[in-house]
Amino acid sequence: ALPISIIDTGSLIVTATDGILLGQENNLGSVNATNVGGGDVVITNAGAAALTVTGVDNFSSGGNVVLASDDMAITGQVVAGNGATVVLQPHDPARGINIEAGRSAGTLSLNPAELAKVMAGTLKIGRADATGTVAVSTLVGTGDVSADTLRLVGNDINIFGGAIGSNIGPFFDHHVQLVGNRDVYAGNIYLADDRNLTVIARSEEHTSELQSR
Repeated sequence: ALPISIIDTGSLIVTATDGILLGQENNLGSVNATNVGGGDVVITNAGAAALTVTGVDNFSSGGNVVLASDDMAITGQVVAGNGATVVLQPHDPARGINIEAGRSAGTLSLNPAELAKVMAGTLKIGRADATGTVAVSTLVGTGDVSADTLRLVGNDINIFGGAIGSNIGPFFDHHVQLVGNRDVYAGNIYLADDRNLTVIARSEEHTSELQSR
């Protein structure tokens, strides 16, 4: 992999042949990354400003992409190799995540148009050690996700302010996984036939499957 400890720059363009690993305390304004060989692409931004992601391509077979920043704007495609996973997560585990139409301060704010730019087997939003909430406060339609599985991970997961899929169609033609370290409030989810909903709340773990509306 291409290991880089700390970078402080307004714009970073990087190409590697064996993975890209940026350190934990970078201060980046924007990034464009391409990996043409094996390995993952991991980009971490500790700066206060939003990280603008103008494009990430990981051509590695099974190579994942991890983007970590307390706020980010995705303006170009983010592609994980051969059905692998793209992770969008805050740098700070306590930072909440809002999937919303606009942008709210103090959170990792993502909108459906940004999610649609991610091409992967699984789109994971959040981090396993989170103490913040992942909230969906707008409609995430089936066309807003280009991954086979949408996975939301946080301390609490709250869907009631928005919806995943439309109750009048089109229904959400992707698998959905909701993983909360504490509680999961899984309302307003409308899946297409043969798509599964998995819910795991660590405070009282259970798994359920929903194959049709």
